[in-house]
Amino acid sequence: MEQPSAKKRVLTRRRLKEWELNPFLFSFWQRLFHFERFEFLFSLAIPLLKITGIYNKGLANARNIRMHQIHLKLERLPSAFDGYRILFLSDLHADSNKPAIRRLIESVQNLSFDLVLLGGDYRFRIKGIMEKALNIVHELLGALQAKDGIFAVLGNHDPWESIESLEAMGIRMLVNEASPIQRDGQTLWILGLDDAHFFESDDFKRASQTVPKDAFRLVLCHSNDALIHIPANQCDLFLSGHTHGGQICLPIVGAPLIHSRMPRFMARNYWQYKGIHGITTTGVGTSGLPIRFNCPGEFVIIELHKAKSNH
Repeated sequence: MEQPSAKKRVLTRRRLKEWELNPFLFSFWQRLFHFERFEFLFSLAIPLLKITGIYNKGLANARNIRMHQIHLKLERLPSAFDGYRILFLSDLHADSNKPAIRRLIESVQNLSFDLVLLGGDYRFRIKGIMEKALNIVHELLGALQAKDGIFAVLGNHDPWESIESLEAMGIRMLVNEASPIQRDGQTLWILGLDDAHFFESDDFKRASQTVPKDAFRLVLCHSNDALIHIPANQCDLFLSGHTHGGQICLPIVGAPLIHSRMPRFMARNYWQYKGIHGITTTGVGTSGLPIRFNCPGEFVIIELHKAKSNH
């Protein structure tokens, strides 16, 4: 069955928010004053950080990404997926930190996975040409081995037009859509939602249309803001990025900014929320400033296990 065009799969409100040329649209002004548009402030901050001597340290931190392994025991996991290995990557911002991508490629190229999931934000800026970022993503794909393929969603840095380019690389883009993964007659459903933070174009109901009620559901979305619209009993595992874990975290205080409407404890690592198991990765790349402090970038390897029921 032929896939509908990217334009037909993306909600109209996302396309309108991406259209920045009409000052009479509220979305134009919302976009104009969005945090990540103030690039001139970031450019002013860099010389100040260099004067203090901490810029190069932050730059080195951003390049030194780590492997984060998580073993999850889930009662509703179909037994055929016991030991299932997932590589979860988000916030590549691939055109801004090539050393981090090179380290990622070197780390994963000899590893095999059952599934690879990409959580969006493939380029550094929120506008402009995607070609450089897409070329680096294509290079990364050459190092990935996944039995059941590579699935992905869009982030708030990604234009909807990039869907076709990413799918041409062999990635299955999920735009408020679901796809089944089958093993020994049992099924795990992957639901991919569009960006829930800036574009607010996530649609869980639409993504769930073809999914059986009692199915095991792994929901992938760039931002965990999507949980606002997801009933607790309709999601088993939720994977997201976007927050970068704060990216710049202060001692004792933690992250000044996490860009999420959800509780702060959900801004990084493993968490549980209303019975839903979730992981928010700190991501591979950086946004705004190309530095990190007290919050290393990462690639996440998730191993799923069938938990014994207490009943």
